[in-house]
Amino acid sequence: MHQTHHTHRHVLSLIVFVGMTIAMLAPTDGRFVAVAPQPVAAKEPAQNTDNNGFGPGDIYREYPFTSRTDECGQDAVGRGSCNPNSRWQERRIYEDPDRAQIDTTNAVRAEMAVEFWGGHVGTAQQQVAVNPDPANFTGNPGGLPPGINNVDWLTIPQPRVASGEKAVCYFRQVMGRSIVPLEVGELRDDQRNTFRFRAGNQDRECQGTFSWGLYHIYSFIVRVYYDETVPHPTGRIASLSDGASIGENPSISVDTSGSPVPIEQVDLIAKYTDFDWDGNGTYREWQYRFEQQIFGAGAIRRHIGSRTEAPYTFTWDTTWVPDQDQPIELMARLRGTNGVYYMTPAVSVNLARNGRSVQLFTVDRDDMPENFGVRDGRVRKTAPINITGSNPRANATRGQLIMSTWAGQPRYSEESSNISTEIKLNEQRIVHTTPGSSNQIGREYDYGDVELDLSEEVLQSLRQGNNTFEMFSNRKGHALEVHLPGPALKVEYGGAVVTYDVYLPMSVR
Repeated sequence: MHQTHHTHRHVLSLIVFVGMTIAMLAPTDGRFVAVAPQPVAAKEPAQNTDNNGFGPGDIYREYPFTSRTDECGQDAVGRGSCNPNSRWQERRIYEDPDRAQIDTTNAVRAEMAVEFWGGHVGTAQQQVAVNPDPANFTGNPGGLPPGINNVDWLTIPQPRVASGEKAVCYFRQVMGRSIVPLEVGELRDDQRNTFRFRAGNQDRECQGTFSWGLYHIYSFIVRVYYDETVPHPTGRIASLSDGASIGENPSISVDTSGSPVPIEQVDLIAKYTDFDWDGNGTYREWQYRFEQQIFGAGAIRRHIGSRTEAPYTFTWDTTWVPDQDQPIELMARLRGTNGVYYMTPAVSVNLARNGRSVQLFTVDRDDMPENFGVRDGRVRKTAPINITGSNPRANATRGQLIMSTWAGQPRYSEESSNISTEIKLNEQRIVHTTPGSSNQIGREYDYGDVELDLSEEVLQSLRQGNNTFEMFSNRKGHALEVHLPGPALKVEYGGAVVTYDVYLPMSVR
């Protein structure tokens, strides 16, 4: 775990920044790229360049599994939710003959998109096997299976963490953006396809382990991509062209006229820098996540919006979209009545604001603590939120504290009447919850987003550099966990004109 700043890292960052600025001012395909004036736009504290799901031009089908399952390590014997005979159960797509079966005809690649809670800190071997031979899972009645033979386990990707650290030592929730590449040949057409997940024991090098390896698979999607010969809907973003500028709350329309396949739903998605709500460790990406257990098969959330009837016109609420130092890209996801999806070509635009600015401030990756949860009054835990700019209080009009949690609300039926949870920033209280109080956060024994308005006192406590986020709870039950990437702030500033003209031609993006 890293809790201190490292001078050499910041010097290196400065060198990289200067080099990038020089490169940005160089001619690109006959054009010059202009660097915006202050204030500084949102940065990307961490980047994950791994395969990250669908993109422009893709054609595919989705095969969802929407029931939550618990995966337990051998060290969880006798623990409440870990029946040893239930380990490595089959998850099947599909048993119902009336539902679509997997079809790999003309397939070019396949993947599994997993929604999972990382579970008890340190739980290792978070993996999945595709259509393994059942004979390799020999049970032992009343105890754990003695072993697994000849099974090809695929690792579920974890968010990126600080160099030299282990992702399993941090709390995390990844919402359909953990992508496991699959071999097309391993999938079975028009038959039952089975998937087995497994967990290892807790890694005792992680802080806070207690011999209970456990994590949840909330749901997953098997996605099969096809070539152009598969019948699919078509369309385009019609209201904007490459290089256009958009202001606040722009109206964006998608044209599907002439589509050879009737349209069932259109989802509008943008690529830009924002808080990492899907938990995969990437700030600048196509912004969306899946929440199938709550909202049903294929449920996409935290994108611009969805429409099931024409005209497919969207108003994008940009109230808390951070200022951008790169272009915003837009694409639409079209679902045909034949169940085939098509991703439209991307359109690149610039966000121009007049009179306001929105800044995103985060915990640097090197400073995010492991095992960042509190319970039982044992200790107050802190994390530094790094704020750029010489006077972050000047012209600040409002702000938000944002974070992803697990068990934000305690299970009061298991607690005493004096339970109390407190969250502060720079010694200014943001949250103080007691049984029956109205400002509860998160959800009970489940994942929950937190977006809390900041008081004037909190706004006026902001300072350049590290701002101390602090939390405490005397609850006896499950800890209040804060997931990667940690807590963050969004602050709105007035009296600013922010125009980023950083258009790059499609040929060099």
